[in-house]
Amino acid sequence: MAWTNDPTNTPSTGLSAVPPNGGSGFQAWTSSKTASIGTGYFLGNAAALGYANLNSADNTAFAMYGHMGGGGGSGNSTFAFRKPINPLMDNGIISLKIGVNFRNGYKGVQFLNAGNPVFTFTVYSNLYRYRFGGAYDYQNTTGYNTWASLAYQSNSVFNFIYTKISSSFATIDMSRTSSDPSSPEELATFNSSAAINKTVDEIRFFVDSADNSLEANNLYFNFLSAYNAYR
Repeated sequence: MAWTNDPTNTPSTGLSAVPPNGGSGFQAWTSSKTASIGTGYFLGNAAALGYANLNSADNTAFAMYGHMGGGGGSGNSTFAFRKPINPLMDNGIISLKIGVNFRNGYKGVQFLNAGNPVFTFTVYSNLYRYRFGGAYDYQNTTGYNTWASLAYQSNSVFNFIYTKISSSFATIDMSRTSSDPSSPEELATFNSSAAINKTVDEIRFFVDSADNSLEANNLYFNFLSAYNAYR
């Protein structure tokens, strides 16, 4: 099943959007799923579920699910990938928002370079965890106790602004809104000089092994933007 918010293509044949790039500065969506049951993509009303300022003007946001219920077995996974038109140059920026509530299974977003994580944000084991670098596999719990983590707030919307300063240095501005969208919680500005390439060439959204089909287990996201400062 694909996102079907492209009225010019019925039935939809892939992850699509209007305008065609479904955001600013990106190539077409690609996707993968590990099972035909318990996995999928849809457009949902994020505001109706308590996610503040995550809907587009048509009162929908992108959403996806991957859960163990419905006869699909364990470990059902859903992935959506998005490449910017060009990899980030120095002073290039990628921004996006995600909405998460319940924390079972794994769900989140990764900023990738040649398939390797530059920055990972994952909801796992009753916490929100994030770090620069690390294993591509968000299920790899080795060293998770060294990851930074946040306390739970229901219906949290996280805003990420990734800025590549150079090939060896980048910053992530991360903020969260929950009950009071007019007063976002400024979580932190992270910077990294770790020995990994900071040139992001792909975004990866994932949902894996959620308990069941409850709406609160799904991942919502919207407002993707990629910008390179060309002369």
